[in-house]
Amino acid sequence: MPRRPLAALFTLALVPLAGAGLVAGASPASAKIVHVRAPHVSGALPIGNEPVTISGNLGRSVVRTVRLQRLYGGGWHTVSRATAGARHGHYHFRVATPGPSSRWRVTAPPVNRDGKRYQRRLTGSMRLNTAVQTASVSAARSVRIATPLAVSLAFAPARPGRGAALEINDGSGWRSLAGLAQDGAGHAAFSYTPPASGVVQLRAVAAAYHGAAAVAGPPTTLYILPAKRMKVAAHRGYSGYYPENTLAAYTGALDQSAPSAPADWLETDFQKTAPTPVDQTCDDGTATVAGKSYWVALHDADLARTTNVESAFPRATNPTKYDAQGRPLVGLFTLCEIKKLDAGSWKSSKWAGTRVPTLEQTLDLLVGSSATDTQLLVEPKHATPTEAIELYDAIKAYDTAHAGPGYQELLPADPAVHTDRAVFNTFNDAVVAALNAQRPGAEVAMVADEPGEVAPRTDRTTMGIFLRDDLATQANINLVHAAHQQVFVWTVNDRDRWLELDARGVDNLVTDASKPAREQLTGTE
Repeated sequence: MPRRPLAALFTLALVPLAGAGLVAGASPASAKIVHVRAPHVSGALPIGNEPVTISGNLGRSVVRTVRLQRLYGGGWHTVSRATAGARHGHYHFRVATPGPSSRWRVTAPPVNRDGKRYQRRLTGSMRLNTAVQTASVSAARSVRIATPLAVSLAFAPARPGRGAALEINDGSGWRSLAGLAQDGAGHAAFSYTPPASGVVQLRAVAAAYHGAAAVAGPPTTLYILPAKRMKVAAHRGYSGYYPENTLAAYTGALDQSAPSAPADWLETDFQKTAPTPVDQTCDDGTATVAGKSYWVALHDADLARTTNVESAFPRATNPTKYDAQGRPLVGLFTLCEIKKLDAGSWKSSKWAGTRVPTLEQTLDLLVGSSATDTQLLVEPKHATPTEAIELYDAIKAYDTAHAGPGYQELLPADPAVHTDRAVFNTFNDAVVAALNAQRPGAEVAMVADEPGEVAPRTDRTTMGIFLRDDLATQANINLVHAAHQQVFVWTVNDRDRWLELDARGVDNLVTDASKPAREQLTGTE
């Protein structure tokens, strides 16, 4: 192969360099880029679409056009032009922030001026982040009707003077309660006095500002409570803490040591024991009479869940104490046998040895307490209509036995006087019918656990309806009130739900947590 001249090889090597952007007639050294410091943004972190000033300097040079470029779509694109001064090369651009994060740089193309070549200048890139706009509202969860409520609004980032609004939604859509303005810390405040009870939502809204869109914060629920507080019924006593239907649970419900207040209702269940075969004194000193059955405070038809009956009276050695399905039914045990049972250990070892109380012990506790406004809800549990009448008569007999100065009757002597301290409640329509017919003075509430049972019956005399919690809609509450009946809702242990039911006009709350509920609804929690 013939040897090629070295000059030819050198010429070929320059071809790609000429295509790499060198200015014709310029030496390679003249095509270099002068790199300078990245631009910066002065002031607070911007919010989306808010104008900002991007500034910097290119260093001593000549007056020339500079370009602001943004990186997107895989490349740098010029978005604005300005003139940089000669002395320090200062430049300023005013642009709207395009999104949560963007990258910017400034470039000055090379220029020839007065026979001198000024090289291209290029800044480092700058990342511009925008602040996430937030708006929030802070207030108490609940307020009584016609009571001023302090509402605080907070916005970030703060923009002093930016318009703000407190908005409310009562179910008919959002509307403004107040037009406000942010202070230097991004706060605003308003005092709201609700004109009506109900459940509403509040939110804070920052108005559109210098190109930035308006922003609404998340809603917060406000329970506006009626002037008359919803009453609290202690379900089987203060059963959330103590073993249910025991004197300990009833005492806890009646407790009024500060900051507590006693439950408005003591809700109880009573069942009949087997007759006592012979006169006998029980382990706790209760005297029983041969042939007599006694009322005891128990909810379940059998004793297995809340007592130690299966170890105290094993089925193998006590077959007559269990039914065909193997259940130790209450009605198969005498009072003294039931008094042997531990009714507390199932809840906690600290309640070991707690006994099942009788009707008389329960009434003694209520009547002897200082909670003189607390009423008694009595459910004849698993009772026939005849047994329900017997239970009513037993309470009436207690009144008779204790009548005297200062004694507050549980069942008024005059049937026309409906100020009964003891009110019956039942799932059994036949029990309601029997009490209506045979004890016309009895106040009775019907328990509804199906949608078709909500409407009060016109052929029954009742003072209220117990609605299972999921049936306690505003429509059903209104339906019961339209019949001039009280609404009881059972069994509710959620704090927010307590407030909601109070705000919706429920008259009585049935809960295992009577003490916390009473404290919350009276504003002492």
